[in-house]
Amino acid sequence: MKFSSSTIRIFFWCASALFGAVQAWSSRMSIADWDIIRFVDMSNYLLKGEWSGIVNGTSNPLLAFLFALIMVVLRPSVYWYFPTVHLLMFLIFLFTLWCFDFFLRQMILLHRHQNSAEQLYVPDWVWMTIAYTLFLWSSLTLIRVSLTNVDMLVAAFFYLAAGLLLRICDGKVGWSTYLALGSVLGLGYLTKAIMFPVSLLCLGAAFFMGAPTRRGAVYALGATVIFVAVSTPVLAALSLKFGGSTFGGSGKFNVLIDIDRVPTTFPWKGYEGPSGTLLHPLHRIFDLPATYEFARPVGGSYPISYDFTYWIEGLTPHYLPEQIAKNLAANFIVTGRWLVLGLNGSIIASLFLLFWVSGRRLLILKDVATFWFLLLPSLATLALYGILHISPRFMGGFLAVIFTCLFFSVKLPPTLEARRLFSGVALLLPLMFVSPHRLDDLAEIRTDLSSLGDLLRPLSAKRNRNAEIVEGLQALGLRPGDGIASLELSTNPEKGEEDYAGPAFWACLGQFRLVAEVFYVSDPHTPDLMPLRQEILDNNFWDADIERQEKMIDALAKTGARVLVSLQQPHGPGTIGWRKIGNSDYYMRWLEPQSAASHDG
Repeated sequence: MKFSSSTIRIFFWCASALFGAVQAWSSRMSIADWDIIRFVDMSNYLLKGEWSGIVNGTSNPLLAFLFALIMVVLRPSVYWYFPTVHLLMFLIFLFTLWCFDFFLRQMILLHRHQNSAEQLYVPDWVWMTIAYTLFLWSSLTLIRVSLTNVDMLVAAFFYLAAGLLLRICDGKVGWSTYLALGSVLGLGYLTKAIMFPVSLLCLGAAFFMGAPTRRGAVYALGATVIFVAVSTPVLAALSLKFGGSTFGGSGKFNVLIDIDRVPTTFPWKGYEGPSGTLLHPLHRIFDLPATYEFARPVGGSYPISYDFTYWIEGLTPHYLPEQIAKNLAANFIVTGRWLVLGLNGSIIASLFLLFWVSGRRLLILKDVATFWFLLLPSLATLALYGILHISPRFMGGFLAVIFTCLFFSVKLPPTLEARRLFSGVALLLPLMFVSPHRLDDLAEIRTDLSSLGDLLRPLSAKRNRNAEIVEGLQALGLRPGDGIASLELSTNPEKGEEDYAGPAFWACLGQFRLVAEVFYVSDPHTPDLMPLRQEILDNNFWDADIERQEKMIDALAKTGARVLVSLQQPHGPGTIGWRKIGNSDYYMRWLEPQSAASHDG
């Protein structure tokens, strides 16, 4: 069975575009990743020319720049805003596909140059089928286009960097390759802070490979200079903000949460323990129901999550060795399950069979070590995540590179049986990818044929709940920048909804500003809230007597909020002044008397 490489490339590009479009289209009316709220807020600061607003210790700014760019070009309405976000994520997915194709081309070229006559010649269509399937698996199952996260762009830049390192390994040493490497790694860091240590490892690998010649060492130094030049604006801004050299504050936050075990409820409950004492606990303005104000000084539509580095000031990470070991063990088991069951176990099974049939025994380690310059940064990144918290989307791009290197490390004898085995693996993997049955416990991807019909439905076929709420509030007189107080945690979505229509999401969409909230969730079932379940349920505003309700409303009115919103339907004696927000499940009442008078008609 023979296929031309161009035919295989066109097929997988079309399949990738189709499956990526299905994922983006299926979730077009909402965003399901909290980080994207922060990037949307940062892009709004950019569009208003408030550059200081994008200096964020939690997230780097490149994705926010892309958001701002596409919003300037398309100028979407409130209704079209989230679909435009998904359009951008789909375009990033296509860019990631191109970057992976560049990486794959370099891998195939290097393999041709290093392959000997005593080894099996593997046709390009086999390599491309295996590698593109790995890309689809990592991008659509692990990272996912529908989740609107920054990790797809991280994967894209890592693929480009990996391709450039392959060119250097292949002897294509020149200023263009090294300077491109420094630029790509710099853009990767501007995307996510984890790429800073990854970039240092990649630059170290480039220097080591070029060190035998003085020219190669100079080229590697030039790549480092370019990386520093691209990274300097963010490095300088963050260092100035934190009063010392740093490449980001998200690492400190993650260490405090995942290693030092600081409760994730610390903004509301405060914290005083081995890691220190919070310098900026949330201002509690009412005791029962427990109500908190956070109008200043952090920006964003939901200041609590806009920049965690402000809220953790006063705490010092301790990097507890025992907890690091526990995290590594737990994450190793979880990751191992994902990998063993990935593509219904066909990836691991295929590699096992190929290496077993090769008969090279310990020489397999030498074969794999050929790609040390790609495996080192990839495995180091997984280890960094492993000591903290690991998620499928964090691993996607790095696992795709690792598995691609492993498949290209296989060296089989030039026999007909070996050729058939490799071809069989190439056909098996895509069949397992489109299989409707899944052995793993990852979130299901929408690649079944029934979901493809969703592409033929009009945009309006799916309800845009967040836009409905924003348009309802705008019709009542609320404007961008106006303050909102919520009777529930702002991360609490509508009951039973998969569209994530919660205050933090629609406030971001409408460019409103959440300034206060009650520490209440109707169903505190998440692990971090379960220990406080009864305390949280006691904070139900609608269970309080009318006198307590009025006192709390007076306190909220002093926070600068114009309106008070509730996901629960108002009931009891305190329902006067409440009204439903459009066709949504939310209700509101004005906290400013003049506003209520002017908009009640």
